[in-house]
Amino acid sequence: MENRAGVAQAEDPARAVRRKHLEEEIEGAKRRKTTYTAVTVFCMILAIVALIPPIIEFTDYGMLVSGSTPALLIGAIIMIVLTMVCTYLSEQERKRIRELEIERARLE
Repeated sequence: MENRAGVAQAEDPARAVRRKHLEEEIEGAKRRKTTYTAVTVFCMILAIVALIPPIIEFTDYGMLVSGSTPALLIGAIIMIVLTMVCTYLSEQERKRIRELEIERARLE
């Protein structure tokens, strides 16, 4: 009987360490998700800003006439791709947070 009590006491510090580790992982994942979300918003804003001059130019003249238009379009495409990548990474972090919280609930 005393051996079982000793084993149970030995498991408690291990669980506490694992729970602490999970808390740190969850906090890190939340920080990364916040960063990815902020970068997503920033990239989307830059893409919209880069698309405004070519759209105005096309509606005014019926074609793209300035030399900076291709650079703006390429920049907008790059920002749209980065937006999609950051959105994907943010979703992966959200899933990771959910998995870690489920695992933390099992330990409690």
